[in-house]
Amino acid sequence: LLCTIFLQFVGFVLFAVLLPGSPPAGVSGSGLLLMLLIIIGSVANGAMSPLVYELGAELSYPCSEGLSGGVFSWLLNVFQVVLLVVLPIVPAAWDGELMAGTCLVGAGLVAVVQERYGRQEADRDGVALDTKTP
Repeated sequence: LLCTIFLQFVGFVLFAVLLPGSPPAGVSGSGLLLMLLIIIGSVANGAMSPLVYELGAELSYPCSEGLSGGVFSWLLNVFQVVLLVVLPIVPAAWDGELMAGTCLVGAGLVAVVQERYGRQEADRDGVALDTKTP
């Protein structure tokens, strides 16, 4: 997770810095380079969803994966509604910085999660909580 967040952060920061008219005056990237950077950040962003679904399933074990997935989907939708309200207020020149900032917030949230593999331990110990056998 942290590797994909790092890729997002690097891609979005370089994209923001190399945009024409960005704060470092005189520094500008070609259209191809900007496209490549936004693709790197976006691919890493797209890879996050299944990884976060799995993390949620691990953290919420022995609850079902459907519950953790539902909570994650609900949180994504709430955040997207907040973005729809906030982004028209924020100047467009700050978009790259906001994307990089959200990567830092995400990295901080992931960094505080304690590593625990409840499903793997249950499989190893022979505990089957999700089976529906009579």
